[in-house]
Amino acid sequence: RPSIDNKAPKDHRHLKLNAKKVQLEEERCATIQRDNKMLLDRMLQIDLKPSELNPEKIIAPAVKRSTAVTPKSLNKEARKKELTRITSENKAILRRLQGAQPVYDRTKWEAEDRERQLLVKSICDNSNRIRRRKNGDGLDEDDNSGYFVEEEEDDSEYVRRALQDANLSPSHIPATL
Repeated sequence: RPSIDNKAPKDHRHLKLNAKKVQLEEERCATIQRDNKMLLDRMLQIDLKPSELNPEKIIAPAVKRSTAVTPKSLNKEARKKELTRITSENKAILRRLQGAQPVYDRTKWEAEDRERQLLVKSICDNSNRIRRRKNGDGLDEDDNSGYFVEEEEDDSEYVRRALQDANLSPSHIPATL
């Protein structure tokens, strides 16, 4: 007879079943059911309560049409007039907008931008060809373009001034230079 117990441990139900969680879930469901029943009762009371706007009274048969109560608005005509006025104004604005000629020419802007980009590329490509050396006056000797720049001035300022001399406004000069 072996002395070691090889059987599975006893099954403890209280460890597997969380009774408190089950109880809270049941209470929550009961609360929801109670609230739903109260709402349903209220809706039923509203539906059964007699009203002048009750569908049976509004859409009465042709025989009882004279006794039927129809909801009326006191300012219906004023609202209709206002709506037609607004609609006509909107149509007039739409016609004006559709008939207006554009002020800005996008194709012209694109062509000007291409020209500017070519000029900037050309200036950037050729900016390294001129080597500037300082003479005794603090000015460059080998500057073939007629610009005299001080030695500490960098190439980006040189290119910026060249673009300005090419009659490009400051707004057209890229900020990355």
